[in-house]
This record gives sequence, structure tokens and C-alpha cells, in this order.
Amino acid sequence: MIIFFYGSDTYRSSQKLNELKSKYIKEIDSEGESLFILDGENLNMESINEAIAPVSLFSKKRMIIIRNIFSNKKISIFKELYEYLIKNEKKENKNKDDNIIVFYDQININKTKKKKNNEKELPKDKKQLFNYLVKQKYSYFFDDLNYGEIILWIKKQVELKKGKISNEAASLLASLIGKDLWQINNEIEKLLNYKLKTEEKNIKIIDINELVYGNYDENIFNLTDAISNKNKSQAIMLLEKQIESGADETAILAMIVWQFRILLQIREALDIGFTSRKIINTLKLNPIVAQKNITQVRNYSTSILKKIYKHLLKIEYYIKSDKGDLKTMLGLLIAKL
Repeated sequence: MIIFFYGSDTYRSSQKLNELKSKYIKEIDSEGESLFILDGENLNMESINEAIAPVSLFSKKRMIIIRNIFSNKKISIFKELYEYLIKNEKKENKNKDDNIIVFYDQININKTKKKKNNEKELPKDKKQLFNYLVKQKYSYFFDDLNYGEIILWIKKQVELKKGKISNEAASLLASLIGKDLWQINNEIEKLLNYKLKTEEKNIKIIDINELVYGNYDENIFNLTDAISNKNKSQAIMLLEKQIESGADETAILAMIVWQFRILLQIREALDIGFTSRKIINTLKLNPIVAQKNITQVRNYSTSILKKIYKHLLKIEYYIKSDKGDLKTMLGLLIAKL
């Protein structure tokens, strides 16, 4: 049996791989003596043959996990491995106790979609092996989740950990971290551990503002900075860059909405005489985020910020309703700043 886990979302693929390993150890080999993990980057056929060879008379079936074979720089290995699998497949059709060979790789080519213009073509030998693995019955592609899918994933993860989180809080967390599910999971653990101190496990926006700094792409930081600082030409240029790079438009907008909500809260706090320290403590903001925005907010009055924020919420509604495109609508707003 051949199983192929591939794609850039290594969090979900590694979870699936761990489930498979646990099941194998529980049902077939409790000692794990017939489970082998091979480094595909430095793999040769000799290592594969050694792993396939029987380890005892009592363990006929073996699990061999080959990680990141497509990062191997030795081109000949791909043809050798392909030919080996074809030959081995014919043998295993006659043998009920066939081995389980799992290929786990970060290669990110989705065969169910049309190839993008900038998608590199695999070398001939790599392509032959890749196409063979993709056609297997147990082939699973783990692409990065989009913004909406990440929000649903966050809610599910929190529920699995016996916690609660609102759509708004999940949306903010997704906007702050992006597509890195490893980091999002760590932030969820941190937030839930924090909430245990208050004897509740309901994650709120105020908790995220206080504990999560985020991991924006540098250009996203620059984009929100340019908008906040009224640098119109820079903001338009960075917005176009983000859209052209394939960044999720809903996520871009969510981050900008979040940025101006924070600016509005800080502006109102300054208007009633709050110090920087009191703003940080009252709004439960990360100190780095707070200081950055306190500097930016001096470019705006409260009334202007309210108008911008309402306009952003209107854009958000139109985008989610498919009644407009982000580049045009946000570009018009930036031009009016």
C-alpha cells in the first residue's frame, strides 16, 4: 500500500501522519520495531531495501515513512524509486500482507487545479514519480487554508480543546497570524491557558488584543502603516503588491479594519486624557502594538477615524457579498484620506 501526503500545510498533514502512525502501532506493531522513518533528502535505494527487508518472522507487514523525497538532489533516485514501486506493486497484488509505504512531502502542486503561470515545472524524473504517487488511491493534498477556512478551523480547534471563541475573535486571530496553523495552534493553547486563570475558556477579542502580537507579512505591516500615515502612493502600491502576490483579499481587509478599530479606540482614549500606560492597560493591547499606533493616531481626529472605520465596514460588507472588488473600493478610500 502506498500513501501520499503532500502540500504546504504541514500542520494538518503532520496530524494525519501521526494518526496513521498511532493506528499502526496500536493495531499492528505495539513495539514499533517494524516502523521506519527515512530522510528523503538524503535517501538512496540501499536504505529503502534495508527498511523493506523483514525484521522478524512475526512482523510481516512494515510501515516505511519517507519524508521530503522531492528535496533530494540526486536525480537518479527518482527513476530508481519509481521503477522499484512499479515492480513492488505487482508483487504486492499477490500478497495480502503488503507493506505500507508513506510519502510525506511539502511539495505544493495541486493536480486538481490548472497550473499557474508562475508554477515551476518538475524535472522529468521527479514528475514521473510525483504523477505516480498522486494517482494512488490514498493520495491527500494539504493546501494552505483560505481566510474563511482558517476561521472555521480555529473555531473547531478551540472546541476540541473544550473552549469557546466567537466568530469575531476567530477572525481577528486569523488576521493577526495568517496561514501558519502551527502558530495559530500555539496561540490557542496560550489563550486557553490564560483563560483558565479566570475559570472560563471563552476566548474574547480583548484576550487576543492583550496576548497576541501577530505575525503579519512585512508588506502587510507596511501597508497598514502607509494608510495610517496617509502615504497614499505608498499605500496604493503596497495594496497592489499584496493582491498580485495572491494574498487573501478578505484577510487583507480584516487586518486594515482591525488596525483602524485600534486607532479609533486609542484616539478616543487620548481625547479624554489617557496616558500611554493607561491606554495599554485599559484597552489590553500589546505594548509594542499600542506604542506604534499611538504615534500613528496623531494624524487623525476622532470624527475622521469614525468615518473611515464606517467606510471600511461598508467595504467589508460589499466584499463578502461579492458586490465589489477590494482594489477599487479600498483604492478610492485611500485616495480620500
